[in-house]
Amino acid sequence: MSAENNISWYVARTIPVSRIEFSVRHAITQRERPAMVPFGEDWIVRRGRKTQVKVPFFPCYVFVGLRHQDEFHWLKAEVNDAAERSGKRPPLQCLIGYGRQPATLTQNQADFVRTFSRETPTEISLRKSFRQGSKIVVTDGPFRGFKGTVDSVTRKSVKAMLEIFGTMRPVEIENAGVEAA
Repeated sequence: MSAENNISWYVARTIPVSRIEFSVRHAITQRERPAMVPFGEDWIVRRGRKTQVKVPFFPCYVFVGLRHQDEFHWLKAEVNDAAERSGKRPPLQCLIGYGRQPATLTQNQADFVRTFSRETPTEISLRKSFRQGSKIVVTDGPFRGFKGTVDSVTRKSVKAMLEIFGTMRPVEIENAGVEAA
């Protein structure tokens, strides 16, 4: 029996900030809990150019897989504390439900949400957040916990100088595995 069969899917409410659902999904998955954000693609005009962006189907909501609903209190505290340490507003608010009981998704509902969710969104512009010289912390992979300075940024990765064994080394890391320090 897989771990996927032991979880129930809940709907968590986030703060009303544009596209924060993707950041919250990333923060939840970094804590080894499954999360989904169903989204579609839309075209917007920025500075006179058409740009394709990912738009969540359910703004302010993230679907979270938990073994028991009480896990959400721990998860909420972890995600919100990390956001506050970064100088941001706490993004997670509560589980949605009826009265005081959070509602769970049926298997059919979870499958429907999964069809419109992808493991990682393809359009979150991290280039705005990271510039050459920005301080970063690696949040995933073999260099997890290492701090460094951004050398260059591409659409999919950040090349940073990390302090490894007392010397600075260039390392390329996927955007999803890096946060601003």
